[in-house]
Amino acid sequence: MWWPSPSEYQDAVQNPKTVFADSELRDGVVVSDALGLPKPISGSFATVYQVDYRGRRHAVRCFLRHVPDIAQRYAAISAYLQQTALPYTVEFSFLPQGIRLRGQWFPIVKMDWLEGSRLDVFVAQHLNDSLALLDLTRQFLELARALRLANIAHGDLQHGNLLIVNGQLRLLDYDGMFVPTLAGRPSNELGQPNYQHPARTARDFGPTLDNFSVWVIALSLLGLALDPDLRFAFAGGGGEALLLQQSDFANPAQSKLLSALQRSPNSVLRNLTQTFLPYLFARDLNAIAPLEPNALAALQTAKATPVNLPDWLHERMGSAAAPASAGAAELAPSAPAAPAPNSADWLLDHVSPAPPPPLNGSFRAEQTLLVLLGLVIFAALALLLLGPLDPLIGAAMLALAPLVGAAALSVGFMVRYNDPERRKAARIAQTHVQEKARLENQIQTLTARRAQLDQESQGALQKLVQRQSDNAFEEKRTLAELDCAWQTAQAKFAAERKKLSAQESETLAAALEQFKTQKFTQALESYRIADAPLPGLLSRELKQQLAAMGFVTAADVVNFRVAPTSTGMQFQLVNRQRKAIYVPGLDGKRGVPLILWRRAMEARVKRSLPDTLPPDVSANIAKKFKDAQVTLQLKELKKQQQVDKDKTRAAEHARQEQARLTREMQELPARFRHSIENVEQELTQLRKTQAEQEWALLLARRQLSAYAHINFFNYLKSIVGL
Repeated sequence: MWWPSPSEYQDAVQNPKTVFADSELRDGVVVSDALGLPKPISGSFATVYQVDYRGRRHAVRCFLRHVPDIAQRYAAISAYLQQTALPYTVEFSFLPQGIRLRGQWFPIVKMDWLEGSRLDVFVAQHLNDSLALLDLTRQFLELARALRLANIAHGDLQHGNLLIVNGQLRLLDYDGMFVPTLAGRPSNELGQPNYQHPARTARDFGPTLDNFSVWVIALSLLGLALDPDLRFAFAGGGGEALLLQQSDFANPAQSKLLSALQRSPNSVLRNLTQTFLPYLFARDLNAIAPLEPNALAALQTAKATPVNLPDWLHERMGSAAAPASAGAAELAPSAPAAPAPNSADWLLDHVSPAPPPPLNGSFRAEQTLLVLLGLVIFAALALLLLGPLDPLIGAAMLALAPLVGAAALSVGFMVRYNDPERRKAARIAQTHVQEKARLENQIQTLTARRAQLDQESQGALQKLVQRQSDNAFEEKRTLAELDCAWQTAQAKFAAERKKLSAQESETLAAALEQFKTQKFTQALESYRIADAPLPGLLSRELKQQLAAMGFVTAADVVNFRVAPTSTGMQFQLVNRQRKAIYVPGLDGKRGVPLILWRRAMEARVKRSLPDTLPPDVSANIAKKFKDAQVTLQLKELKKQQQVDKDKTRAAEHARQEQARLTREMQELPARFRHSIENVEQELTQLRKTQAEQEWALLLARRQLSAYAHINFFNYLKSIVGL
């Protein structure tokens, strides 16, 4: 059946008054491009035009291929959508006589034109707005849930069929939609490949049809919202996908994108990806579970708790440790967090250190020592200058006097200010410094162990995905080999059947020929030479001579031959044994009429020979070959049963292996959970202890700060009264 092409629609809609049956479309104006030509929006199933009629805009869908039951489908879809009244759909009219080309009417769909952004365009515009993409994901999951509760499947959920209008999602293109009244029919399209399961066929047409597409779109949106690395590494890589593509579904073990999603620092995205992976190997699309909106509940902001303060400080901290923004909890990468800076420093201002010993008091001993040292130095200088003192002794006295004074003052400083509390505070501070360093080393070791566990978990998951891919590939390879072996066997059986048919035909022909020869001989034997009407040519004596030589009936005379002899040419008759025999008295004059009589009898017999075998003979031959055909058919059936059995066994083995790998994949987090929880508990305890050590260190240093003014320089100043 001829069907219009996009270019033919393009030519036709330039004259709406002559091609549309609907009055609004006929009197409307088709929106044009910069060249003044109708502006189409082309898809795989239809071409869409915008038609303005008195300020009201319509979308006109012109189908690109013939679907025999499209009118019944759209009637069922329209009735059901009106009944459910979902806020995500658009009212439409299916017009069987919509547009006329070459004198023939073709159907169209007319609906209100929605002004908004396609899903992919909206995402591209909000790549740096994580909250907007998260809100869009929640909206999309609510849309999918509403469709599912209404037992509706769109059939082609993808970025081109989702429109954001005034901040709300709307659904377009209902050509492949499933509603309950269409149950039992096949799908009339398979959807955009980048959003569909690789195993989808036309038989997959039911209320769970959208589950896989919902997972793909939600994971793509979450990946772009929660993981900046994915955003910059993969966003915009293909014009027909948001993020995930058909190549990722066909070979998940080699997919860099799925591997990146599995390694995402965001725990929600990692867990959802891990749940999604087994669905790529599903044999039955109904086994793919729906993705509910509450799967994003973990993305809600959780109130932060200051973990690095002593327990007794939590109540005093109150709201000071509340998170700064409502979107900061899971929007940031969820890698193991380092301890936050101590936020309780302000409390130190309200902690009074122990009063330090004062530097005032009586310094008579020190002052006397300084006076004596001065006198000694003066005397040494005087004696050195006046001459009675040896210069070496004088120089020694001048050098030793300050040293002795300094040593004496140092001893005095230590004796006067040797405070046990100061020494204790210094020891405590040093102990806390050492303990803090030890805890930091332990935390660093455990953090590395935590990262190693994550790496081992991801590595194990990647191996399971690879094994699932290998298992699926091995199943396909085995089934393909069995199919190839079955095709080879079928060809062999077909050749044997053809050979048996040829043998049957040959056997029937040979049997018929034998039967005709037998009848021919029997008929010729009924014509006796003695009764041959050859008066004057064959005398009774000659006939007796012929009978004596074995020529009794026409069957005995096969042919003749003229053989040369010493006396001349000799006429001989050829008998049934193809042997030439000379009959005395029979020459050519008498022999030729005999041969002619024989040939006349042969011609008469041939005219009366049967053209078919006797029924019993043909039935026996047919039975023989029918038995051979039955035997061959049984062998073929047995071979087919064996191949089917092998295919069933291979498929069952692959299914069991796939189920086992899926269980391992689902149980994988539990295998590492205990170790990870132990590490996390140790890290939590160590961080708590570290926070307590930091607090104690701060207190010790605060206590030591009270002794900061007690130093040797200030001691000397106090001695001299400065």
